[in-house]
Amino acid sequence: MQKRKNQFVPIKRNFAPNVKRFKVENELIAKVQSQSGIRGKLVLVYRENDHPYPVLLAATEAQGFSLTITVPDKQAPNIYELQINNEMVVRGQFETHSMAKDELSRLALKNLQHTCFSIIRKQYANQLETVKISPDVFETPTSSKTEEFDSNSETVKSSIGARMMKLMGWSGGGLGRQEEGDKNIIKAVGQNHRLGLGQATPVEIEALLKEYAESDDIDSLAFPAQFTKEQRALIHTLSNKYNLKSQSYGKKDRLLTVRKKLKPWQLVHHLLEKSRETVEYKLILPLDEEDDKGK
Repeated sequence: MQKRKNQFVPIKRNFAPNVKRFKVENELIAKVQSQSGIRGKLVLVYRENDHPYPVLLAATEAQGFSLTITVPDKQAPNIYELQINNEMVVRGQFETHSMAKDELSRLALKNLQHTCFSIIRKQYANQLETVKISPDVFETPTSSKTEEFDSNSETVKSSIGARMMKLMGWSGGGLGRQEEGDKNIIKAVGQNHRLGLGQATPVEIEALLKEYAESDDIDSLAFPAQFTKEQRALIHTLSNKYNLKSQSYGKKDRLLTVRKKLKPWQLVHHLLEKSRETVEYKLILPLDEEDDKGK
């Protein structure tokens, strides 16, 4: 049967590579998590120059584990152990607790890198590319309309304030010896960049945060340092609305970043889907797995 000229022909797509990669990724995660003890549970997230102890502390707290530097045998007071969830990771002999903490943390991190996923944060907040958005989006026109004060109007004459002032000698017009006081009603100036009741939020900022929250992007958003304190406060509020984590850095020029509240294992899954690397993150497989691949 001959096809008509404009007949729709479905496009055949080959999903096999994606399915295969997904299977391999899941098998790798399952293999790492099948390890006994704490080694199959931890994900190490750090920057290259981070001190080992805070890295270990963050990794253990993310799983609800305890991290301790302890002397297991009181008869050997110089033998220290680094334990995670009461499981010994490394041990050694040291003169002081401080020396033990520094060296055992370094050894433990090196040890765990062989059996755990590591996620390297490649950039600091001040190295992130800022979003292309201007603080001008916060500016909203305010009313400049004024009303002329008419001291002879019936409303003024009948008001309690006017009657009280007349008892004190006021005969109308501006206040002061020369009647130099302003005769216009005091203007109310709106501040729509604050989140008061009934105030609208800048549409462009909210749309940006909403789109980011719904996307599969895991890198942080960074806003320019020239935003004011009030503008940053608004971004913090909107970030919380979309379940995002926001944080300001610096003293004079405050840089604001917004990122997703992803747990370490969620980051692992996302990075495996993104070929292990994004602008901000890089996933390192357990070194034992890398060694197995090289054989």
